[in-house]
Amino acid sequence: MKLKKIVLSLVLATLVLSLGSVVWAAEPEQGRFLRGQVTDIEGTTLMVKTPEGERKVTTSHETRFRIRGIEDPTVADVKVGDYILARGKPDSIETFAAQAILVVSGQRVERFIVQGTVSDIEDTTLVLDTLQGEKQVTTDEAIFWAPDVENPSLADVQVGDQVVALGRTDEDGNLAAKLVAIASAEELREHAVRGRVTAVEGQTLIITTREGEKEVVTTSETYFHVPNVEEPGLEDIEVGRIITALGQKNDDGTFTGQIVAVVRARPRRKIIVRRNMVRGDVTAIGDMTLTVETRQGKKTILIVENTRFRIPGVEDPSLEDIKEGDRIIALGRRNEDGDFVARVVGVPKRLALT
Repeated sequence: MKLKKIVLSLVLATLVLSLGSVVWAAEPEQGRFLRGQVTDIEGTTLMVKTPEGERKVTTSHETRFRIRGIEDPTVADVKVGDYILARGKPDSIETFAAQAILVVSGQRVERFIVQGTVSDIEDTTLVLDTLQGEKQVTTDEAIFWAPDVENPSLADVQVGDQVVALGRTDEDGNLAAKLVAIASAEELREHAVRGRVTAVEGQTLIITTREGEKEVVTTSETYFHVPNVEEPGLEDIEVGRIITALGQKNDDGTFTGQIVAVVRARPRRKIIVRRNMVRGDVTAIGDMTLTVETRQGKKTILIVENTRFRIPGVEDPSLEDIKEGDRIIALGRRNEDGDFVARVVGVPKRLALT
C-alpha cells in the first residue's frame, strides 16, 4: 500500500460526513439538534438519515433556512443528498420539528466524498449507486481499508458492497480516490474514534472522547498525518491535539489505529516584531539605560538627552520615574552599533505602577 503525501486532513476531516452527519464546529446538544443526510423529501417534510437512524424532520413557514449562496432559502431549495443540521424539538421518537436548518450541499460534499453501493467494477474504477445517482470512483492512487481485513485491496471489493470513497473530483466529474473504505457508513463509524490527546505512552495515544478515555495503539504500519509536517510519525502527535483515528477495536478495549490524523492544528501564536519599538518589563535601570525583558529576550534601551517620557499622573516625567517591574513601550531607532535609542518611553495607563 502506498501513501504519497495524500490529503489525509481532507480524508479525516470529511470522515464524519461519511458517518451520515456534517462536520460541525461543535457537537450539537442532544435533543435540541438533529444532523444527518437528506434521503427523501415529502412536501415540507425531510427524511433524514442520522447516526441514530431514519428521522422525519418537519418544517413550516416559520422554519428558517441557511444555505450558502442562496438568498432567503426555503425547503424548496433543499435537495436529496444534502446534509443538514436542524435546531428544534422532537415531536416523537421518529419526528423532529425544525425551527432552523443549516444546509450543506450534497454536491459540494461529493467533490471530496462519495458513498454508495458498488454496481460495477471496470478495471480500477468503481461504479457506485448513490443518492445523487451513478458515480464513478477511480482507485489508481487509493489506499483501501476494510473492517477486520489485513492489507485490503481492490480485489476485496465486490459488486453489492457498501463503499465510502474520499479524494477529489477530477475534470470529468469522477472522484479520484485517495482512500476507499469497503464498509457502510455505520461500519465506518464503529471503527473510528475522535478525541483530544492527553498523554503519549510509548506507542499508545491516550485520548479523551465523548464516551470517556480511550487508548489508541499505533504500530509500524500506522499512517500519520499532521498539518504542515512532511512524513510525520508518532513523535509529531502532541498532547492537546485533536485526532481522528480509523482502525480496529481490540478485545481488551483498546483501539489499534491504522490511520491517525491531527484534524485540528494548534493555532500558531502570531508574534509581530517591530524594529522601531521595544515592549516589555523593566528588569534593571542604569544611569542612561533600561534593561527590558521582552518576548524575544532581554533588550537594552539607551536613553538620550531628548528622550521623552510619558507616565500617566506624573508631571514632567523622567528616567527617575521609571521603576523596576514597570511594563513599558519604547519607540525609537537603532544606531550604527545596533543599540536601540529611545525617542519616547511610555508606561501604559492600565499597567502603571504606583
